[in-house]
Amino acid sequence: MSLPRLSLEIKCRILDHLDSLSSIALVWKDVLLPIRQRRFRSIAVVKDSHIGRLFDIILSEPKIAKLIHQLEVAEYGYGFGDTYECPILPHLLARLPGISNLKLNKLCTISHSALLPHLLAVLPPSKLTKVSLDFAEWTEAYRILFMLHSFPHVEDLRISGRANSTRPVEHGGPGVDIVELYQAPAFESVKRLELSGYQLCCNDMLRVLAHSGAFPNLESLTLASATVSGGWMKRLGECCARWPTTLRELRLPSLWLACTLL
Repeated sequence: MSLPRLSLEIKCRILDHLDSLSSIALVWKDVLLPIRQRRFRSIAVVKDSHIGRLFDIILSEPKIAKLIHQLEVAEYGYGFGDTYECPILPHLLARLPGISNLKLNKLCTISHSALLPHLLAVLPPSKLTKVSLDFAEWTEAYRILFMLHSFPHVEDLRISGRANSTRPVEHGGPGVDIVELYQAPAFESVKRLELSGYQLCCNDMLRVLAHSGAFPNLESLTLASATVSGGWMKRLGECCARWPTTLRELRLPSLWLACTLL
């Protein structure tokens, strides 16, 4: 049996084991769509040249935009730089109607400016259900909550932080203003929340979770790489008391034991 007569299923299995798909696409026209689906379902851009290249591809082949479901924006170096400030990025996001999973890495001063809401306003919010935010510098807990206004329908939320802050772990930096704490918005759509990094699992963040009512319908809570102390355990208990009927899962991977626990 000649290769062109192979079933589409077998051809797709062959594609799974190939590094380069361009030459196959020239021969097997019927697998052109599966090739594009594999290549473009998840896209990562780490510098402005990648953004421009992807934008050009979508302009030349608009149908590809609908195949992209996950977009990861990373910073080529450390800190706030060309990637998020790239003027093409908003235009690129506006042409991605199928995005459901968004990852923003190495966020810095973007968290203290109005850039993020304007940048994400062009995305269809009803489809964006999974969001991952990674911070490269210290960001107060309540500021993170107010950033989430850009994701009104997110169900699966992951927030991570760099472990290079010189602020005390136990105090978590500056205390949260009590007025700002109780004015924090409620995000009823969030079902799963993961906080990763000792900065984000500190007492200040747990205090916000316990007293702000930010996630009233939370079903799963993960606190990764937290530093455990007596005060931290108390805050954790207050957090769990917030969700007596909805919380079904509590995960605490990679815990660090502080000397103040005993």
